Amino acid sequence: MQLDHTTYDDWCRTVRRSGLARPWDVLIPPSWLYRPGSSFQIGATPRFTIVRANGIVCGAYVVAIRDNVACLIDVRSNGRATWFDTALDDVEQWALATCAVGVKGPVGAYAFITDGVVTESIIAVDSIHIAQPPPEIVDSFVRRGYVPVVTGHINARIGGNAPAPPKRRTSCENVTVGTWTSMYRIIRRMIGVVDASFRTLPWHTGPGASSFDLMRTYLPVALPKGIIMAQHGGVSVGGVIVHRDVRRVPPFVLRLPIWMQRLWLFVAARTTRHMHVSVAGVLPHMRRTKVGLAAYEQFHRLMSQMGDVTTSWIDDRNEQSSRLTVHAGLVPCQHRQVFFRDISRESTHHSGGSL
Repeated sequence: MQLDHTTYDDWCRTVRRSGLARPWDVLIPPSWLYRPGSSFQIGATPRFTIVRANGIVCGAYVVAIRDNVACLIDVRSNGRATWFDTALDDVEQWALATCAVGVKGPVGAYAFITDGVVTESIIAVDSIHIAQPPPEIVDSFVRRGYVPVVTGHINARIGGNAPAPPKRRTSCENVTVGTWTSMYRIIRRMIGVVDASFRTLPWHTGPGASSFDLMRTYLPVALPKGIIMAQHGGVSVGGVIVHRDVRRVPPFVLRLPIWMQRLWLFVAARTTRHMHVSVAGVLPHMRRTKVGLAAYEQFHRLMSQMGDVTTSWIDDRNEQSSRLTVHAGLVPCQHRQVFFRDISRESTHHSGGSL
C-alpha cells in the first residue's frame, strides 16, 4: 500500500481520472471546494492523499484541522475500502505532528451536504446532495476505540403528496417566497440566518461560503418557490431551502469538463421529480411564534405539491426537526452514524478529563 501526499491540483485531477468521482461532485466539484482560499472553509492546513496498491489508484482522502482537531474531510474508494486502516494510521500520525488534540471524521466538507456512514437502510438514497463514505471505515474506527458522536436519519417520501397542515393564525406577511429575480437577495440574507444558527456549535466560525459560491453551486438545481425567508422586525430569522435533486449521474458526466457538467446538471434538474430539503427551520427564540408558524405552514404547503422528497441528515435529538419531517409526510429511510471521534485521546488534553 502506498500513500502519496500530493497537491490540491493533482488530487482533483487523479480523483477525476481514476473513477473516484462521486455524484455530488457534479453539484460541488472538488476543484471549487478544495482550492486554496476557497470560501467553503474546509479547515486549516488541508492535506490531500492518494492511495495506491500495486500502482493502481484505490482510494483518496482529505484531512484538515478544525478547532485543533484533525478532521477527515473526505474519503472515497474504488471498491471496498480495505486500505482504510493504513490511511487512519497516517491521519493519526499527522495529527500528532500538527499538535492536534484528536482525530474525528468523516465530518463532511460542506454543511449543506449530508455526510455519514449508513448503518441501517430501508431504501437506498441516491442523491447529488447526500455524501456517503465507504462503510468499511466504521470497522476501522470501532477497532481503534472511536465512538460515533451523533447519529441520525435521512428522511424521505417516495411518491405521493404530503397531507395539508391544519390552518392556524399566522403572520404570513413576514414570510417571503423566492422568485428567479429575488433569489440572490434572499440567499444573501439567508447566509446571515445560517451563520447565527450555526454559531451555537463550538466548531463553527462562519457560514463557510460566499453568496457568489452559493449561487454558482445551486443555480442549476434552483427551485425559486423552494426558497422561503421568515423575517421579524426587518431581520431574517429563518427559512427553507429546497432544491431539485438528481438521483443518478452517469459515469461519463463525471469525466466531462466542469462547464459541460453544469450544463448537464441544469438540464437534468429541469426534468426531475425529486426534491431535496437542505434547510428548514427558524432561530430557536422564534420557534412557537406566529412568524415561525407561518414559515412552517409555507414549508408544508410546498411539500404537499412535491413528489419524491429527501431531507438532509436530521439529528434524532432535535425534536422540532423530527416533528417537521413527520408532518411533511416523510419517514426515516436511512440511519447514519455521522462521524466518529477518539474521545479518550482528546480527554487527555483537557483538565477534568473530558470535553
